[in-house]
Amino acid sequence: MDDNESKTTKYLVPANVSVKFEFFEGFGWRELFAVIVAAAFGFLIYLALGIPKSTSYLEHDELTTIQRTSMQEIEYTDDGKVMVTTDKIPSVLRMAVVFFFSGVAFFSVRKDPMTGFSLLFMLHAHRKFNNSQRLYLYKYNSGGM
Repeated sequence: MDDNESKTTKYLVPANVSVKFEFFEGFGWRELFAVIVAAAFGFLIYLALGIPKSTSYLEHDELTTIQRTSMQEIEYTDDGKVMVTTDKIPSVLRMAVVFFFSGVAFFSVRKDPMTGFSLLFMLHAHRKFNNSQRLYLYKYNSGGM
């Protein structure tokens, strides 16, 4: 008996065991990282969309209760009006941008359980196939007419 053969240990791997760690089927660390990067990009856009502000001048009596309580410092103009600054784009719509980018990233990197391919991989393979050279096994004008 060979000395190397006696030192090797053989393991029986059960069926349906994945080689890599997955949170759920088709979604592991690599996919999670892609979703986090997309969410961070969406958050940067969220912040950029928060830059445009609109300023309105109201009388103190015209302020709503929410505006009165949420303002840290009330800024008065020379004529006694209150300057109210609000976002032009509501934060709910800005937050939808973050969810949109995260959702697109999730569905494009998650692998299909049936095929094991993600949407990005299939798009890459389709583009590679369309750009590859083809071999046609017929001659031009060989139809007999």
